Amino acid sequence: MAGRFIDVCCMQCIQDYVQAGKLPTSKFYKLHNTNYKKHIEFRCENGHHNVIVIQELLFETLLNMAVEDFVDKYYRESIFNFASALERCFEFVIEILFNEKCIEGKEFKYLWNFMEKQSERQLGAFCSMFLCRFGISPFNYSNFRDMACIRNGVVHKGEFALEDDARKYGEFVIRTIYNIIKCVIENIDYKLLYEFETNKIQEYINKKGSLPQGANIITVSDRLLSWRIATEDELEKERLLGEFSRKYPKEYADMACKANTENKVLDINEMGELILVDAKELFVIENGARYIGSNDLDDYINVVLEKRKIRELI
Repeated sequence: MAGRFIDVCCMQCIQDYVQAGKLPTSKFYKLHNTNYKKHIEFRCENGHHNVIVIQELLFETLLNMAVEDFVDKYYRESIFNFASALERCFEFVIEILFNEKCIEGKEFKYLWNFMEKQSERQLGAFCSMFLCRFGISPFNYSNFRDMACIRNGVVHKGEFALEDDARKYGEFVIRTIYNIIKCVIENIDYKLLYEFETNKIQEYINKKGSLPQGANIITVSDRLLSWRIATEDELEKERLLGEFSRKYPKEYADMACKANTENKVLDINEMGELILVDAKELFVIENGARYIGSNDLDDYINVVLEKRKIRELI
C-alpha cells in the first residue's frame, strides 16, 4: 500500500548558511512514512536531527491515503480510507462548530468520549449541527444510504472491491467533503479556522513524549484539499506563481524555504517577481471571493500523479 511521501530541506542547514553569510542550500530529502504518523524524523547529511510535523487535519491525510490507494489499484484499502476520511471530516465540523460557539475544548472531549466508538451517534450529531448552522443538509440522505452499502460490504462483509465500486464511493466522499468544506470556509471566520489548526499542531508539539527532545521542528503541508477562497484576480496570480515555479524551480524552491523559515507566504508582484507577504494577509477576504476547490476524483488523481513526477526529479 502507498505510503506518505514528503520532500523537505533541513532548516538547521539553511540557518547555518545564513549565519555564515552564505547563500542557503536547498538540498531536498525525500521522506517516506508508511505508518502515517503525525510526524516524520530524519537526519540530514550534516547530522542535524529534524522532525517534520504534518500540518493537515486527520481527515485530509486519510483522503490523501485513499486517493493514493486508488491510483495504486488497492481498491479495498481505498474504500476504507475514503470512509475514514469522511467520518473524521464529520468530527472536524462538530469540533469547529463548538469552537465557533466558544465552548471549551474539554466540553467537546466529554461529548466525543460519549460517542467516539459509535459512528451512528457521530453521524446524527454532525447532520443535526450542520443543518442548524448552515440551513441545508450536508448530503442527499438516500444517496448516502446507497453509498453506505458499498462501504459496509467491504468493511463488515469482507467483500472484494472492484475499481467501479471504489470510484463510485470515492466520488461520493469527495463531493460530500467538497460541499462541507465550502459551507465551512464561506461561512465561518477564516481566522478561527487558522487558529483551530494552529492550536492542533501546537497541542501535538507540546504533548509530553510526542516528539524527541533537541530536534529541529518543521511543519509542512502537502494538501490535496483546498482551503482557499479567492477572487478571479487572485486566481490569476496563483496561475502566475505556477508558471514561475515551472520556469525557475531552483529560485522558487529557495524562496519557499525562506517563506517557511520566516512564517510567510509566497506572492508575485506586478513585475513578475517572487515576494514574501505576511501570513496575516491570508485573513483578508476580498469582495467576490468564492471557495476554490474540486469535487472531482480525477482532479485529485492528477494531483497525486503530478506530485509523483516531481518526486522523481528531486
